[in-house]
Amino acid sequence: MLRYLLLAVAVTLGLSGAARAEVKGLISDEQISKIVAMLDEHGKEVPLDPYVTEALGLTKDGVKISPRQIAVRDDEGLIHAFIRLDKGGGYLFGRVAEPGVLVIRVSADWKLVSAILKSPGRPETAKLPRPEAQQGYEEELKHWAKIADEL
Repeated sequence: MLRYLLLAVAVTLGLSGAARAEVKGLISDEQISKIVAMLDEHGKEVPLDPYVTEALGLTKDGVKISPRQIAVRDDEGLIHAFIRLDKGGGYLFGRVAEPGVLVIRVSADWKLVSAILKSPGRPETAKLPRPEAQQGYEEELKHWAKIADEL
């Protein structure tokens, strides 16, 4: 019974054993649970920039999507977003700073898919090389772990 319950929790959060290894030490299952609960309670459905969603392989031909998301401003003035994609499509992490927006796409099992940079007010996006994308992903996980600790 306990094993079944633990499996159900892992499936609900989208954390497979392999994904746990990737995020291990950066954010715990408990911290993710707190963030997801905050998203469920306080999140809003906000339209995403179609240039961003197309660059990340989520949409085509300017189609707009409005997934549920939460955003927080840190002490340095950066805005961090946590976005859950519909139908088990994974998650997006966003970081908005003066020079532009970093958007990181991860699968439902928390594996890095891709990351892009976008300058404000411009349609062009630049795909980040894998090492930079991984670094950005790890930084965002650490940031959201701190937020979860404050909840």
